[in-house]
Amino acid sequence: MVWADTAPVNPGPTQARDLLRQELAKPVYADDRSLTQRIWDWATEHLHTLLTGVGETLPAYVLAPALLILVAVVVYAATRLRRRRARPAATPAVGVLHEVDLTAEQLRQRAADAEALGDHAGAAVDFFRALARQGEERALLPPSPARTAHETGVRMTEFFPQRSSELSWAADVFDRVRYGHRSVDAHDVARLRDLDEQIRRERPVQHDLVDHQ
Repeated sequence: MVWADTAPVNPGPTQARDLLRQELAKPVYADDRSLTQRIWDWATEHLHTLLTGVGETLPAYVLAPALLILVAVVVYAATRLRRRRARPAATPAVGVLHEVDLTAEQLRQRAADAEALGDHAGAAVDFFRALARQGEERALLPPSPARTAHETGVRMTEFFPQRSSELSWAADVFDRVRYGHRSVDAHDVARLRDLDEQIRRERPVQHDLVDHQ
């Protein structure tokens, strides 16, 4: 670090802080490397240390695969981070049934298939979509691909008030999974499946039906 020629030999505390701030503000100290480059630099720096320490004791047939694995891990991690940053944010304003042209039964089957494969997120989304579609098929909700999960839950609660808390929870789960990319487990999927089945078996409160509007 080189201080300016005009810097006092014994600066006071305030002057020292000012001088340090001025020095660190110089472009030479700026780190404008990309995240990938910083990860790579970190890996190569530690790789050099590793080679210095064990390069003379480990045979090449052991060291070479270890180096390749380390490089692969670094590249994979950097790629995942870059994709996560570049992924466009979805919005809950998109309807539950947006671009979905399947019946409630077809959605249930697709959800069951996803559940069997361990795709809990896909199963949760489609079980809620099945619930929304059955609302339209039973003339409880007007057909609308723009209806959000929250709106679906509120409208269905009008006909199934005893399921109010479950419908609100289900709408939250749909939004978290579909738009927040959050994970769910098998228990959550089972609750959604059971809720859809319960509503399918129950009689709605007979007021304000779509075909009576």
